[in-house]
Amino acid sequence: MTKRIFVGIAICVFFTSFFQPAYTNGGSDEAAEPIAICLLAFLFAASFLLAHTIIKDEAGNYARITQYNAGYWLWLGSIGMLLVTTLIWSPRRLPEGFSE
Repeated sequence: MTKRIFVGIAICVFFTSFFQPAYTNGGSDEAAEPIAICLLAFLFAASFLLAHTIIKDEAGNYARITQYNAGYWLWLGSIGMLLVTTLIWSPRRLPEGFSE
């Protein structure tokens, strides 16, 4: 059941990403929306640390996760850097004339 919830959340976040310019260009608080989206992405990527097994092959066999290699940590780190950059360069902190 929890796997279906995670898949449902992943699909919702995926389709929301298509409309990200609509979320970041309008609204009453333009600075908070990109930060919230980046924070959600980071939390979703970090949620994979809670998984103990993965699907190993097409037959649906599961294997235990024994370690997280460089690829996962680079992926998580890149999303973390995106979050930090969004916090630093939020639209309210940009100098006059620097934004679009």
